[in-house]
Amino acid sequence: MVKPTVLLDKSYLQSAASSAIRELAATHTLLMPCVLFYEMVSADEPKRSSLLNKFLALDVAVVPLKSLNVLLQIEMRSHRCCGRPSDHVEAVHQHTLLAALAPESNQEAWAAEMLAEQAEYLKSEVLRYRGIVDAVRRLFPQLTRGSDDARRNSHEIAEEIVATPAQMKTFYDSMASAPGQGGLQAPPAEIVDENWVSFRLMQVKLLFAMELTHRLGAHDMPPELGRKAFTELEHDVLDQQYLIQGVLEGSLATEEKKLQRWFRLLRPDGQLHCRPPVGLPA
Repeated sequence: MVKPTVLLDKSYLQSAASSAIRELAATHTLLMPCVLFYEMVSADEPKRSSLLNKFLALDVAVVPLKSLNVLLQIEMRSHRCCGRPSDHVEAVHQHTLLAALAPESNQEAWAAEMLAEQAEYLKSEVLRYRGIVDAVRRLFPQLTRGSDDARRNSHEIAEEIVATPAQMKTFYDSMASAPGQGGLQAPPAEIVDENWVSFRLMQVKLLFAMELTHRLGAHDMPPELGRKAFTELEHDVLDQQYLIQGVLEGSLATEEKKLQRWFRLLRPDGQLHCRPPVGLPA
């Protein structure tokens, strides 16, 4: 019998008990998105060694996935839905993957290339995300003014709008008109739905941008991103990749509260794996 899949994020790997991760591996196929590999290997010490050593000590099999950018490129070139992330696996032997994750590893060519591509993609996505934040401030001015209660209520309403596929298509249509990476055009709104990477990417980016806009309130983002502001946006972009792929897969393991909330909003039929809230039974 084929085991169901579940996509792991860094917060789950960091925070969940090793016994819980092994139990999950016994009943599910663990998917390692490219962004998780990137975060594990590129983290600063001592977090890097701590994370890698914990993962290696688990002694569980994982399936490495192709990057989100690869999936987007497939859809933009073919204008066909590329399916679930688990349909796009990196052709890397488990032994080779584990060797690349060793704390003292000198990265092999495939791993070094993957890390370089992910770093470049991340940089471009931060700038694109910044543009979406600016657009959200214009589209949803009610998130930036009024009392805290009024802005909170407006934020909840805006999230429900974006989470509704039919209404999200309107936003997608206007966002898809902008040229994509390499001059490629996003698939047109009339052929996409919530099963497409292109659709979920824009939907998730809007959710993150609305949350940031609500948090900033009347304060504008600085015209030039300093190191701190860039790092904060970069963290959001990394989390976006987990949520997009988890939503598409229909199964996500995360300890990030806002990812849990948005996963439930976008995939009420999906499987969310996390520790139960304090006071509730496991």
